[in-house]
Amino acid sequence: MKNIDNITHRQRQAAGSRVRSRVYRAMAVLLITGCVTGQQQAIADDSRAALAQLLRDIDQLQPQLAAQLNSTTEGYYIIRPGETLDQIIDRLMPQAPLRRSILRSAIVAANPHAFRRNNPHWMYADKRIVLPDSEAIKAVIFKSSASESNALNITEKRKAWIRYP
Repeated sequence: MKNIDNITHRQRQAAGSRVRSRVYRAMAVLLITGCVTGQQQAIADDSRAALAQLLRDIDQLQPQLAAQLNSTTEGYYIIRPGETLDQIIDRLMPQAPLRRSILRSAIVAANPHAFRRNNPHWMYADKRIVLPDSEAIKAVIFKSSASESNALNITEKRKAWIRYP
């Protein structure tokens, strides 16, 4: 068992990120299925409002992305040596209403050839990248986890089992 003092900052961040993603997935499942009662209804209403605002922000970002694509060479951006992904985001999308981490993930997902091991901090110079559209950003945010899809597959398989009295 690890001593709390020996846990690094990166391990704490990773643990917090895992917890947040589980909470977000659980909230999405509750919102989709409508399985809430009492106090959970107020939380679900707040979550619905936050989700609606997120979708509006993504839709508002679409014209800005289209304008930036038209201003770059043939709809692509060529990465310069020494440039970081955050610098590209600052230059091309300075007023983006979304979190920088979401934009980073969307750009990496849309351009896996430009990043080593899909890591936004290991970017190759002189590669052409395309800015993601709103659908690509939504796909990054609302992707289902492998464990959730595996759990659904197991439940479907169990329905086909033969039952004996």
